[in-house]
Amino acid sequence: GDYVKGWVPLSARSQWVKPARRGDPFEAVATGADWPGVEWPQYAGPQDGEGDRGAFRIGIGGYCQHDLADPVAGPSGYWCSNRPSRGQCWDRKTNRGTGCTQTHMSPDGLVLPRARNYSARGVGAEVVAWRGGGRWFTQRWRVTGFDRANDTLQFDPSTGGQGGEGMTSASQYYVEN
Repeated sequence: GDYVKGWVPLSARSQWVKPARRGDPFEAVATGADWPGVEWPQYAGPQDGEGDRGAFRIGIGGYCQHDLADPVAGPSGYWCSNRPSRGQCWDRKTNRGTGCTQTHMSPDGLVLPRARNYSARGVGAEVVAWRGGGRWFTQRWRVTGFDRANDTLQFDPSTGGQGGEGMTSASQYYVEN
């Protein structure tokens, strides 16, 4: 059920601004053939690459371009891939997710008409939300602007990620200042 104290409930039907479409990442894939003489568990099937089975995958750039900056490889990670082994419920054409795990991304804003009444229109505030589709993780965004034309809090693109899978929307949330 919903948290009832301090969180905006699901029944409020908040509207999240889907992330802008970014370029695809460079997909690096390594298999046992790349590491001769090293014991590499061979596996073929739907979970190839999960845990210690089969191919190792990593995405560089793409939706991770603003965060997850590894000092050697740059903005990279398992969930930066457009084809993570644990699945992908993100539609590349519509830029929408369908509720399961997907590439590292998060909403670009939140439509919040009552922000017209906030001091500084919410700029500098933090929005904290549960993952859309469940309570697997939380995300936090820094508000950098407010668009009065459509009552939208705009998020800093370097915030919202937490190093893992992502969503194109979010769930229950609160705003702190």
